[in-house]
Amino acid sequence: MAAPFANRPSDGPTAVDHQRALLEDARRELRRARVAVADAAANLEAIRRDRDQASAAAVEAAQANEERAASALGAIRRRTREELASLAVDLGNFLTPTPEQEVARLSAGYPIVLLPVRIETRFTADQLLLRVYPDDIVADSFEPELTDEEIADGQAYWDDGLAR
Repeated sequence: MAAPFANRPSDGPTAVDHQRALLEDARRELRRARVAVADAAANLEAIRRDRDQASAAAVEAAQANEERAASALGAIRRRTREELASLAVDLGNFLTPTPEQEVARLSAGYPIVLLPVRIETRFTADQLLLRVYPDDIVADSFEPELTDEEIADGQAYWDDGLAR
């Protein structure tokens, strides 16, 4: 089911949808990078514990691996922050401030006004039958000025009431 709001009724995914997907990808990479750093740190610690059997080259290789993983983690953190900032910008552009812009973004696939209806139901042996009729739309408006007819009716009421 499509979202009721879109940039225009015929548009597909919005820039916000695209940016959310990019942010989710960056967050997945961030989780992988954190695991890689933890694995590299655990590997280095294991090599240091078994120093008798480990050579200096193995320790240096493990340290270099840990540094590469930490550097990659830093780069992915920066990318995640950038994607989050881009999402905030896209959301700001998507959430427009004026009602005219909001109405322009409404999709024709969804109603914006629900009009009153009268529903009649009937039961048969094995079915529920519905009949839907459009109902009258009631729109009240307040007009502070009295009409000539209202003034005449009011005068007649008071004249009649005072005469009794």
